[in-house]
Amino acid sequence: MQLGLPVDCQPVSGTLRSWSKFHQRDIWEWCHELLGEVPAGHVGTTKYNIKLKWLRTRLQQMPLDLDDNSLMQYARCYILYMLGGVLLLDKANNTVLVRYLPLLADYDVIDTYSWGSAVLCWLYRAMCLAIDYSVEGMGGCHTLLMSWIYYRLPFWAPDIMTPYSFSLATRYVIGLHTL
Repeated sequence: MQLGLPVDCQPVSGTLRSWSKFHQRDIWEWCHELLGEVPAGHVGTTKYNIKLKWLRTRLQQMPLDLDDNSLMQYARCYILYMLGGVLLLDKANNTVLVRYLPLLADYDVIDTYSWGSAVLCWLYRAMCLAIDYSVEGMGGCHTLLMSWIYYRLPFWAPDIMTPYSFSLATRYVIGLHTL
């Protein structure tokens, strides 16, 4: 409701410890196949994340005349960028885990996963980690958190002139620019 993401579909899950055993291939082979290339220095390592800067640079260098397979690779790059930069933020907001890559392999079933539940779980996890007094910063989807706060505590919400819209979080886009 808040972000307009599905919540009652297939679970979003992934493993990194037994990746090769589960998927019968190396994680970076899969990355090369699904994204078109692999970030420099990642092949043969146990870094199971991709920097958002690398994804952004790859998207900015996208040529205009692409075949369908290449277009799908760039679409996966964009979705990974959105996952790591908006929905499933880490505390530093600079990487995305490659565990979500198998869920993006078949473009036609991406919307059959419960992305809303995954975002909510990731936010709850981030809030639980953030209560430690020695922790600075917090991961998770801050857009979801702020939208929920504004919805449940309307006296904190910015004044908006737009009527209710879907998703609820989009109502405050205009209000945030005027603050």
